[in-house]
Amino acid sequence: YIFYFSFLFYILSILSLTFGKIQALHHYVDFATHLEILWRNSQGLGLTTLMSEKYHGGSNWFAAHFTPIIYLTYVPAFAIWPSPYMIPVSETLFILSSLIPLWLISKKYLNLESSRLFICSFLFYPTIFYTNLYGISYIELCIPLFLWLFYFFEEKKNTLFILSLVLCLMVREEVSLVTVFFGIYMIIKKRTLIGFATIFISLIYFYTVVFWVMPSFREEDFDKAHIAAFWFKEWGDTYLEMITYILFNPIDSLNKILIPPKIGNFVMILIPLLFIPLSNISVFFIAIPNLAMTFLSFSITHSSYILYYLSPTIPILFYATISGVSRINIF
Repeated sequence: YIFYFSFLFYILSILSLTFGKIQALHHYVDFATHLEILWRNSQGLGLTTLMSEKYHGGSNWFAAHFTPIIYLTYVPAFAIWPSPYMIPVSETLFILSSLIPLWLISKKYLNLESSRLFICSFLFYPTIFYTNLYGISYIELCIPLFLWLFYFFEEKKNTLFILSLVLCLMVREEVSLVTVFFGIYMIIKKRTLIGFATIFISLIYFYTVVFWVMPSFREEDFDKAHIAAFWFKEWGDTYLEMITYILFNPIDSLNKILIPPKIGNFVMILIPLLFIPLSNISVFFIAIPNLAMTFLSFSITHSSYILYYLSPTIPILFYATISGVSRINIF
């Protein structure tokens, strides 16, 4: 009964709040852009936006972020129900689908009672709720997909694992860096062949998308740097400059990173899970690329626990918590 109550409470609360937000704020900023993209695509104009064209450097959404997963998720959903209310309903269903792989993984490590309690905790995890409440950004789709990826890894179902990997890569360009670290984790776990394959596929995908595909959608006179590059300029203009600066200026780097808002946000994503993810540091390690990108940014919002930027980290934290609790039970 606890699970059914939690499930019903989540759906009713998130939909009432998101519907109320649409009625109160109408089509605001990000929501308006994604609604325009979906509507224009339904009219045969592709994934384009005129409102954010100048900011993105091109009218096509892929000039800003490469998210082909949209063709398998929100595009067909909007074709079925072309309404602003489709967005929160679809997003809620996609996020709730995470409960299936989460349940399957938890049953592998925990007893049935603990597994039920654990999936209930997912529904009350603050970052999940706030991400759902904010609206779509497409990167939230990596939450269920990463959990499926972990499940197929655990079950050694390599074909389904590769399929899940491809879907994860389709979510957004930076997700490929997280899958690289998952590949390293797999090598550590003696799954060498599939681990190296994951690293190779992910790196090729990242390079191709970031340096070739996305720039091809931008206007010729637009800066070829990524749309988020502005928030990292103090570290350097290239990836090599950023890494070099951090390595050779560790004290200054820590002073810029370890500021109260960022420390607070890091603590807030761990408190609901009682800091248990840190007990399985090898799994927690997988989240490093996402945590680094969000916490190295000079925009406080990028590391906020109430926004979608940390979506790739969430399933990793739950995966680490499940295995961490299992270790604690053994002792």
